[in-house]
Amino acid sequence: MSGASGLPWWAWRRARVRLDQWVRTIIDDRPYAIRLGPGEGAFVDFAKRELVVDPQFTVHFTSDGLRLPQSWGAARVDRLSLLQVLAARAQAYHEGGHVRFTDWPVLRGETHRWLVNSLEDERMERLTAAYYLPAKRDFGELGQRFWLRGMDGIGATADPTTALLNACLFVRWDERRPPDQSSRLVLPAAVQALWTEQLVPLVQQAWSAASCAEVSRIALEILQLLRLDARDDSAPRRELLRVRPDVHGTRHADDVPDSAPPSGPLPRDLGPDPDAHDPLLSAERADWEPSAGDLWLQSYHELEADVRGDVQRLAAELHVATPDIEPVVNGRRGRFHSRAYVRSRGQTPVVQAADEADAPAGLALLLLIDGTGSMGGNPYGLAPHGGPLEPECFADGRMPAVRRAVLHIERACAHADVPLAIGFARDQAYPSHRPARGGVYEYYREPVVWIKTFDTPPHAEGPRALIAGIYGDAQCEAVSRSLRQVQPLLLARPEPTKLIIYIHDGAPTDETPASVRATVEAVRRSGIGVIGLFIGDQADLPKMEAIFGHDTIGVATGRDLAPRLARILKRYRSR
Repeated sequence: MSGASGLPWWAWRRARVRLDQWVRTIIDDRPYAIRLGPGEGAFVDFAKRELVVDPQFTVHFTSDGLRLPQSWGAARVDRLSLLQVLAARAQAYHEGGHVRFTDWPVLRGETHRWLVNSLEDERMERLTAAYYLPAKRDFGELGQRFWLRGMDGIGATADPTTALLNACLFVRWDERRPPDQSSRLVLPAAVQALWTEQLVPLVQQAWSAASCAEVSRIALEILQLLRLDARDDSAPRRELLRVRPDVHGTRHADDVPDSAPPSGPLPRDLGPDPDAHDPLLSAERADWEPSAGDLWLQSYHELEADVRGDVQRLAAELHVATPDIEPVVNGRRGRFHSRAYVRSRGQTPVVQAADEADAPAGLALLLLIDGTGSMGGNPYGLAPHGGPLEPECFADGRMPAVRRAVLHIERACAHADVPLAIGFARDQAYPSHRPARGGVYEYYREPVVWIKTFDTPPHAEGPRALIAGIYGDAQCEAVSRSLRQVQPLLLARPEPTKLIIYIHDGAPTDETPASVRATVEAVRRSGIGVIGLFIGDQADLPKMEAIFGHDTIGVATGRDLAPRLARILKRYRSR
């Protein structure tokens, strides 16, 4: 887990997008759900049509496999997060290869399943590498790290049957060991002849088999030579290599694997590794973080999924009509014109294009958020995994609903191409997510800490992660000072409609409501609309109305935000 101000690389959408690209390179458009599952291991479930890659897979590497710096192909790896990315890519190719080439048969028992999976892995990887050469590089690198691990100390001292089962898996890595290295495949002397003369030929035959069903038949032969009952489930409870079977379920009837790689020339020169040289993919930091580390980054995906259904509705309301793009109804009606009828070939045009002259942009929006402790959501420190120390407090107060509403507005503006800036208003703050600074109040020269600026790319991930992590931690929000700070930024915008939406609880802490009201009115007189947004128990709504007047929106949870905001926006458009 990364530090307090960052998220692990796999928490970012960019990692999910890249994972999908890795897997789709192998499986094309087969209808499989693809996801990252930290700590779950890598596997494919044919019945669920699900493929999972474990971004923490490197926990299976030995200290030698984790030593940095190291190389992966021709790329230099100098940090663990990059090693995790490349190992995840190898898993993606591996599990994608199962989807493409593995016709998973009916199995006799867990012993049989383990052995079929062990043999099929090599057969499938050979097919996948023939289909996509970069996968061969990754399989070799991943196999090298499993070879470094050895047979987990199970060699000459192990019982012969367990040692031979392990060897059926380990041999595929051992035979590709570096030329200057000795074999790590250690077997009891009593079974060396059986291994060399009978089992190795069967294992190699399985690697080049025409199907996984053939691999299954060969596995049964091996179990017979080992005098193991394929239906006996005790073998996996032996000290087998710590590699869990990664294929589950039964394929659907319409999900037919390929029997051979599609033909075609393969690139011989892989060139620079795009993932090893991507400065952001493996970085445990935001792509755009205007708070300069002052605010808390948290995973935003569940929150974004929650607001997704409301975003389009609000985006439609945020759209401001401009004469360049809006059709207008033809006002010339009421009389039939024969020449026009002939020219239009019987069609009667009722809509005509508007004037093509340049039109000004429509709306610029700036969102301010009350960051005082009364808003709630304080995590009261960091848990070992990097999340809130007290999750129940992080989910308490107004702030959870505020996070939802802010992300709702942020996503809608991004989709509607509305310029948006988001600021967190606070002073004398106690940042409990930064233990190193705990116990000390921080005073800010300017009260607005930026979550998103007008220069931030609309679909940057960093602001979304900052929104998911906001909580109330300040003694005061400095309403008047924060309004005066942002006023020049909006006045400099070219859009004719300029709005500030201030999310507040109606109880300013460092000045009187009357003083705040005077500042709000002054900002309005400068040509900027100021809307007060009150989220939570509506019993205190009159406090907000005393400050923001008739331009006050009160919603209990933020789910009714779109229609309420739309009514006020229409009033500003008509001015």
